[in-house]
Amino acid sequence: MKPETVRNYFGGYNYKEGKSVGIHIEPGPNGGIVVLDDTTIFDRALQILGLSDYPESVPVPIEAEEGEE
Repeated sequence: MKPETVRNYFGGYNYKEGKSVGIHIEPGPNGGIVVLDDTTIFDRALQILGLSDYPESVPVPIEAEEGEE
């Protein structure tokens, strides 16, 4: 895998030297959804960080505004 492809995974836009990495982002409540076509780079990044799996997200309670319950 070329270094430019890895850079594209983390937000780069060099498709002349690297390839598209298949990241699909859907904004939504509490952050939205991210779908990865291929998790190779993600899995390797977790391994480099010493993590066995991506940590579960912790829901953040939404506080009611004044007058709402």
